[in-house]
Amino acid sequence: MDRNSPVAPSTRILVLGDDGLDTYVYGTIDRLSPEAPVPVFVPKTKTVSSGMARNVRDNATAFGLEVIYRCGKTSHKTRYVEMRSKHHLLRLDEDVVSQPLVVEEDLSSFAGIVISDYNKGTITKELVCNLRSRFDGFMIMDTKKTDLGDMDGVLFKINKSEFDRLIVRPKEMIVTQGSDPVLYFGEQTFEVPVPSVDVHDVTGAGDTFLAALAYGLSHRWDIVTCMTKASMAATITIQKPGTYCPTWKEVDEYFSHR
Repeated sequence: MDRNSPVAPSTRILVLGDDGLDTYVYGTIDRLSPEAPVPVFVPKTKTVSSGMARNVRDNATAFGLEVIYRCGKTSHKTRYVEMRSKHHLLRLDEDVVSQPLVVEEDLSSFAGIVISDYNKGTITKELVCNLRSRFDGFMIMDTKKTDLGDMDGVLFKINKSEFDRLIVRPKEMIVTQGSDPVLYFGEQTFEVPVPSVDVHDVTGAGDTFLAALAYGLSHRWDIVTCMTKASMAATITIQKPGTYCPTWKEVDEYFSHR
């Protein structure tokens, strides 16, 4: 993999992973139940948005990349939110296990492959290694797997809790840490600071970061610039309710006034 090649094949990427839908149920709480010491939640409105790999796809599209999407079965997450305080009361997960994904198409037109793996069966190590052996562009992967060995040539993007659970580390990875600096581990180790803002909702921030990373790599930015810009994009997302897909214009305009 040569990220420094002077000409990128395109800004067309292949996004693979576990599909998801996020439902937000907003309501009010004004009393406790007479049956048990629990609040009575009265739903008022409901929204449905993309989650998991589908949200990575939507973020990449919002950034202006051409995206081809291949996924497994759809899992559902439902969050119940008190609409006045904005507090999350409960998250209901309805996860679906998928059969392993098979990708047989010609990869030559893609600048990169982006994998969003929630460990639901869609993405296997065998698939990743097969794609790496057939593909010359960049590959980045956000994953819940704990054994990241034997997948050389893949840049992993994980969060701090996922990093702490690793059994086998990869040769190259980026670790996001919320409001703390983003870490890079590879031939060298360094950190990139993140902007300080008020956090509204962290849902989908990792998806935005991953998609922004793909945008930077497809445009042949150096890794520090990619990480910096991805952190800026994720900063926009965490200031919005639910999952949110910023554009580069929105990110640039926001930070030009800071």
